[in-house]
Amino acid sequence: MVGAFVRRELALGEDVVVTTFLGGAAAMQGTIGAVYRAGVATGALGAALLWADRHGVDDLHVLIDADDGHQARRAAMLEAGTVWQVARDGAEVVEARALPDEPEPPAGIDDLIEILERHRLEIVAEHGVVIAELRGLEVARIAPHPAGPQLEVGVGRFDREAGAMLRGGDDLDDRLADALLEVGPHRLVGAEPHPVNRLCRERWLRSLAVDDPSPLRVADLVPVSPARPRPNLRHPVAAPARGVDTDGQPTLVMFSAGVDLDLVPHTSDLVAREGAARVVLAGLARDQLEPIRRLAGRLPVPVSFAALDRPWPQ
Repeated sequence: MVGAFVRRELALGEDVVVTTFLGGAAAMQGTIGAVYRAGVATGALGAALLWADRHGVDDLHVLIDADDGHQARRAAMLEAGTVWQVARDGAEVVEARALPDEPEPPAGIDDLIEILERHRLEIVAEHGVVIAELRGLEVARIAPHPAGPQLEVGVGRFDREAGAMLRGGDDLDDRLADALLEVGPHRLVGAEPHPVNRLCRERWLRSLAVDDPSPLRVADLVPVSPARPRPNLRHPVAAPARGVDTDGQPTLVMFSAGVDLDLVPHTSDLVAREGAARVVLAGLARDQLEPIRRLAGRLPVPVSFAALDRPWPQ
């Protein structure tokens, strides 16, 4: 399909080189290239840009099955090529659309917030939902319901639903205390390996930095929401925070754990939304690969990298 696309839409000759690409295909001729990942939108742009960097492609075309303007917006901000949506009879250029406004958290939740604060949880508002975290791991949330906002306790959706069925009539303070007693020991530096300390590691890094942002040379660091809601706790999404640098400039800090192909495109959305004058990309030194550093140079503001210590076990 990619080979046919570049010949039809880009008018390239028959000597196009077609190769595999992360479950899809790529095609190139000289400095012109196109990539396609079947059924994958998240991370598609970042992966395509890293491929283009490796192969010296400077006229990049990214084909995806569906885009609501999200990937096209990021590509435009990074000056990173053209996004196409695959159609039955070919492909169409996707028009970039603005990042939508976030819905506000539900009103009338002060009493529920007080319960969370009593347990000294980290509170983050994201896309209309108030999330309570323990060292970056969600243990409760306040979500809108037809009967009014409700506090749901549990790690992830299935745990919350099970807790509501089995302990729905129990005191919320007791349920939170039990949840923290169960997961808390696994979210400590030096804890034994456990599935709980493999979750949301990027948020764990952010939590530690909010407590002590001095290694980043940033002050007043507060969590902010990602550009889009996370699919689930097992899906790593860079954890953003906003602060000010030593010159008083608004600074966006993006925390990631592992090699995040979507890190730079995701950051491009938040630079605009947060009005950042500079960016810090923070994570483990081993994950800050040179191709990602080069890709970060496409961002419209100065970027620096911060290497953080790993708080979780091997």
